[in-house]
Amino acid sequence: MTLNICPLFSKFAMQNKILSIFFFFAVLIPAATQADDIALLVNTDKVTMVNFGSEKCLPCRMMTPVINKLKKEYAGKASILYIDIYENRNIARKYGISTVPTQIFYDKQGLEVFRHIGFFDHENSWAQLEKLGVR
Repeated sequence: MTLNICPLFSKFAMQNKILSIFFFFAVLIPAATQADDIALLVNTDKVTMVNFGSEKCLPCRMMTPVINKLKKEYAGKASILYIDIYENRNIARKYGISTVPTQIFYDKQGLEVFRHIGFFDHENSWAQLEKLGVR
């Protein structure tokens, strides 16, 4: 039995049942390599800052040098992550991101402790990381 998932594909699928089965599961099961949960990204032995943004948003682009500077300053001490909401819609939806940029700070146990919406300058980001014990 071959499912007619795609009319253009069905004739070819009839000739190649193995490929048909693979195609069926590829449609039903999203790519397992794409993380759809921040829990997989948050480093539980370090404080983590996740910046949600988009290349289409001016304040998000203004965050880029801030994030890059924090990554250098806190290398090995904290995890500084960037997630593009258009490339990772499931993550953005799951964590209630409706405005970008949004920064979420997690403690060493992986618990959210602070959330900020909008541009967050270096000094405020640094202060928040310091509050969480990053030196």
